[in-house]
Amino acid sequence: MRRTGFHLSFKDAAVFPRLERRCAAQRIADHLRRAILTDALPPGDRLPGQREMAAHLGVGVPTLREAIGILVAEELIECRHGVGTFVTDRRPRRLTEVVLRKASAEELSVAREVVERRAADRAARRAGRDGHGVMRTLPLAYMVMDMQVRHQGDAGAWVDMDAEFHEAICRLGGDETLLGAQVGQRILDRLRPMRTAAAHRLAPDDDLLQLHFDLAEAVSSGRAALAAAIAGRIVRREAAAVR
Repeated sequence: MRRTGFHLSFKDAAVFPRLERRCAAQRIADHLRRAILTDALPPGDRLPGQREMAAHLGVGVPTLREAIGILVAEELIECRHGVGTFVTDRRPRRLTEVVLRKASAEELSVAREVVERRAADRAARRAGRDGHGVMRTLPLAYMVMDMQVRHQGDAGAWVDMDAEFHEAICRLGGDETLLGAQVGQRILDRLRPMRTAAAHRLAPDDDLLQLHFDLAEAVSSGRAALAAAIAGRIVRREAAAVR
């Protein structure tokens, strides 16, 4: 049953953390956009009242209203007079617009996480339904092994191999992820200069490499929820290194 009200709980506190005041409106908008696009706030959810949410985030109501205005303009949320503020169901179109317009690195990373999580989920589901799924996904593990060995002496090569790995997962997702694969490629193209500059931090990151192995294993074994979660962790870890 869809929630008709919204009451802050421990779980909700992760969606609405206290933020610093620096660039507060944009930072709140960025944070809520991520929550919406990753289904932490699914379509139809009602946000807290503005005064309650502003107090919880540690900002003034005018700052919060500015952040809400950004998301309303993007059609990610809508304000219903006398009722409240709700998450819309227009995310696929808005996701494309976020990618195509002149987006910040953080916005691109948010969009990329949506694409990667969905692709990993679909790829794992197909592997789970297909008796030959494990054989078809074995190249993923080999690709990660190449990332581990072949980049040595050329950190920039890691960026290309990482992109090829994630593109392969999108292909394994089948027709349902074709559009996502195209959007994901455009995101990586935009992020390439920043990712290349950070390659000296990304390439030797053993924990990041292990996450890639874990993702290959989750996809090949058909564990969709785990695959999606790991894909999100990879994107967030790479984004943190790029900042």
